[in-house]
Amino acid sequence: MATNKRFDIISDIGCVACIKLGFYGTPPQIHHLKGSDYCGYGQKADDEDTIGLCIHHHLGPEGYHSDPKGFTERFGTQTELLEHQNKLLKMRGYDADKSNPEKRQSTT
Repeated sequence: MATNKRFDIISDIGCVACIKLGFYGTPPQIHHLKGSDYCGYGQKADDEDTIGLCIHHHLGPEGYHSDPKGFTERFGTQTELLEHQNKLLKMRGYDADKSNPEKRQSTT
């Protein structure tokens, strides 16, 4: 249930990379964060570790999956983007910490 709500609000907010460029409401795809901080090799990150990226910033030539280093230099780390995404979600009434109590317990 929380995942559906998170994804719905991310879809309403738009792409976080576009927002950093001053463009709002760009339809996003859900990007599950990559790397050992978020998942094991070959595994998908938890649904709470997601950000909205438009197709250009997700899969395009300058997108995360095509050029992770360049993308990170332009927009920040996945952790920074997740923090920004979670702030935007909280402004819309969705609190990621309260939606995933297991994760909250494991980080304290």
